[in-house]
Amino acid sequence: MTSGGARLRRPQRLGAAAVAAALAAGTARRSERFRLSLRPNGLPYARLALVVAKRHAPRAVDRNRVRRLAREAFRIHQQRFAGQDLVVRLTASIAERPVTLAEIEALLLGSRRA
Repeated sequence: MTSGGARLRRPQRLGAAAVAAALAAGTARRSERFRLSLRPNGLPYARLALVVAKRHAPRAVDRNRVRRLAREAFRIHQQRFAGQDLVVRLTASIAERPVTLAEIEALLLGSRRA
């Protein structure tokens, strides 16, 4: 994969103010190690922000893997989230077992059914 294909386009990324608004007023869904906050954005496309704290994933390689997998899951399913801001937040340590794409997809898809 080339580095150009791995990034979200600028309009698909949330700024700090939108992240704060989604965390404060958005609908929250939880999984074992993640929290997903959803908030309508009034746009025809979805936007994404990732919060991966060093205390839950101390190694940079692990934080980057979580981000890469979350972006990939978002890219695959972004049409389902048109008109919403999503904030995916790691809330528990990943030391016991690595994060998988299926785990993040389950979080995203489970939140749409609720």
